[in-house]
Amino acid sequence: MVVIFHCGKDVFPFNLSWFHYFFTHGGISVTYFFFVSGFVMVIAYYDKIKEKKFTAWNYWKNRFSRIYPLYILSLLLFVGLSVLLWGNTIILKEIVLSVLLIHAWDDSSAMILNFPSWSLSVEFFFYFTFPLFIHKIAYLSKNNLITLAILFWLATQLCSLYLFIYSEPISYSPLLHFNTFLAGTIFGLLLKRELISHGWMQKYAPVFLITSVLLIIAVLAYPNPIIEYSNSGLLVPLFAVFIGGLIFINNWITRLFNSTLLTRAGDVSYGIYILQYPCVLIARYITDKLGIGFEKESASEFYFYLFILLIIASSSYYFFEMPFKKHIRLKSVFYPDKDLP
Repeated sequence: MVVIFHCGKDVFPFNLSWFHYFFTHGGISVTYFFFVSGFVMVIAYYDKIKEKKFTAWNYWKNRFSRIYPLYILSLLLFVGLSVLLWGNTIILKEIVLSVLLIHAWDDSSAMILNFPSWSLSVEFFFYFTFPLFIHKIAYLSKNNLITLAILFWLATQLCSLYLFIYSEPISYSPLLHFNTFLAGTIFGLLLKRELISHGWMQKYAPVFLITSVLLIIAVLAYPNPIIEYSNSGLLVPLFAVFIGGLIFINNWITRLFNSTLLTRAGDVSYGIYILQYPCVLIARYITDKLGIGFEKESASEFYFYLFILLIIASSSYYFFEMPFKKHIRLKSVFYPDKDLP
C-alpha cells in the first residue's frame, strides 16, 4: 500500500476514482505499522518481561541487528546512485542526520535523502524507549493500562488538532506518534494478560474484523474531515479492533495469513519499504539505458519498477539482512529460539 501510495496511485487500476482516493491516503498504513510495532514487541518479549529476564542491552542489540544494516545499505545505495547516475549533490549534514537516525525530529529534515526512512527514525526512538518504560507499565492493572493509553492518545489528538488549526502542524516527530506505539504496547499487554482467556473474543472476532475493515475503508476511501487529522494516531481504536479480530478469528483467513506466500512476503516487507527509492533510481537507469522509453507515470513503468523492487528486496533479505543479523546477534546473551521480528 505504501509503495502504491508513493509511486503507483496514478496508474491503472489505482487511478480509478474509489481506488485512487484510498491509495492517496496510503500513508496511514505507516501509522498502523507503529501500532503493530508496539504490539509485536510485547508479544515477542512478554515471557522474558514476566520472568524479569528482559534486558535493555540485548533488546537494543536485537533491534539494531534487524533494522540498521539494511537501513545503512539503502542509504548508501540512494546516495551513491544519486551522485553517480544522476549527478545530484549530497549535503554532509543530511548524511550525518540520516546515519544517526534523528532526521525525523525536525519536519524540515524528515524527508531528506531516502525519505521513507523518516519512519525508521521514529521507530528507532520507540525501540530505544521500550526497555525504559515496559517494566513500569507491565504490572499495572487493566484499568490503569487502559486509562494510560486513553490519556496519551487524547493528549496527542488535542495537541495535533491545535497545531493543525492554529499553528504549523507537525507530521513526522516521534513525539507525535509515540501514543500509537504505546497503545500497541498496551494492547499487547492486555491481550497476553486478559483477553487471551476470554471465549467471547473468539465468538465475536468476525464481527470485530468486518466492522473495523468497513470503517477503515470508509475513512480512507471517501472524502471526510477525519482523514486530515489521522496522522497522529486518530485511528488507533480501529487498529486495535482490527488486530483483535484477526488474532481470534479461526477460519480461512487464519490459514491465509499462515500461508507460505504471505509469510515470505512478511520476511521481505522491510526491504520492500526501505529500498523503494534506491530501486526507483535503478529502474529508471535501466529503462534509460535499454531505451525502453516508458511514458512517465505509466502503468508499464510502475510494474517494471515493482518487479525490480521485489527482486532486490528478496535478494537483500536472504543475502544481506539475515547474514548480518545473525552475525551481530551471535554473541548476544539473549538469543531466542524463534526468529524475532
